[in-house]
Amino acid sequence: MYKEFYEKYKDDIKNCFSDLKDKDKRKKQIPNLLTASRLIAPLFIVPAAFSGNLPLAVFFTMLFEATDFVDGYFARKLDAVSEFGKDLDPIVDKIFATGLALPLVITNPLIIGNIALEALIGKINTDSKIKGNVPRTTVLGKLKTASLSIALACAYIFVAGGFISTAAVNSILVATFGIQALTAYQYKKIDNEKELAKNSTNQEIEKIELEIKPEKKKLEKVKQIARANDINELKKLKSVLLGLEQKEEEKNKEKTLKK
Repeated sequence: MYKEFYEKYKDDIKNCFSDLKDKDKRKKQIPNLLTASRLIAPLFIVPAAFSGNLPLAVFFTMLFEATDFVDGYFARKLDAVSEFGKDLDPIVDKIFATGLALPLVITNPLIIGNIALEALIGKINTDSKIKGNVPRTTVLGKLKTASLSIALACAYIFVAGGFISTAAVNSILVATFGIQALTAYQYKKIDNEKELAKNSTNQEIEKIELEIKPEKKKLEKVKQIARANDINELKKLKSVLLGLEQKEEEKNKEKTLKK
């Protein structure tokens, strides 16, 4: 199941590169390129922050964060909205956040918990996507993303020698951990509810199919006779149907007389 999922995305990435080689299709990949640019963001932000150059770190952060807004604009403007683009956005955001969080482990091991929970949320959403349950961001999920962004920003301000204290950073990380845990629980609960509803629907469909199976067989028999254009068989079938109808009428008359 996972193999098919990743094979699909591998094919989508290959198609993206193919489009970039085609002059007419190239512009359709602009939104995806803007989204993917966030993958290299840590290579600029992390060195700037660890070297103590806070203004440069803030500049790079704002620059790459801006792509999260303009990619959607260009997708609509260029009529390049795609299912791959929709899926790529949250995947890149997860890698972007993890890429920024990992170097901070050196200065604050507490952030390992945030990284682990972010990975868990990613797994829950991936599993839900594979099962066809169409995961969607909730209000709590958006709050989690905002809280994690603030936590990472504060941690980097501290690393760059800014005005924030270790205690303040730790407090924000712990609060974010709590929101992440609640988000993971909510997403798992939503996925379970969707799976339960899907199973119930499938069971109902199977039940209906079992009920109509005999009737479908009768209908198939009629179709076979009609396709064979067998007049004699059609006449026999008509006689049987008329006989059944007559018996039904006689039963109804008997019931009426008894009353």
